[in-house]
Amino acid sequence: MTVARFGRITPVQGDMLQLAGNVLSRQSDVDVTDEQRIAAIEAGQAALVARVGRDLGYELGPWHELLSSDHELRGEYQHSYGWRGVRAAIERALLDPRRENLLAALRSRCPPSS
Repeated sequence: MTVARFGRITPVQGDMLQLAGNVLSRQSDVDVTDEQRIAAIEAGQAALVARVGRDLGYELGPWHELLSSDHELRGEYQHSYGWRGVRAAIERALLDPRRENLLAALRSRCPPSS
C-alpha cells in the first residue's frame, strides 16, 4: 500500500503506524482529529492481534520488540519499502506525550476488564 509521508509500506508496517496514532491515507493527515487518531490506534492494535495471535495492548515498545525479533514477521516489518520512515515514526511516537494523552483518553472510555 502507498500512504502519504511514508510511501510504499507493508501491511504490518501500516498496522504499527496506526498503533502509533497515524491515520493512513493517500493525502496529508494535517487536519486529523484526536478521535481519528484514537480510532487508528484501535484499528492498528486489532490488526496486529489478528496477525500475530497475541495481544500486547496499545504500547508500542512491546509490539516493536516482538515484530523486530520474530523470525517470520521481522522481514515484513523491517522491509525496505518504508522501514526508514516507519522506524523514525515509531521512535518518535514512543516519546510523544500527545500519543500518551490519546491512550489515556482511550483507556478512560474502555477501562480494562477484570
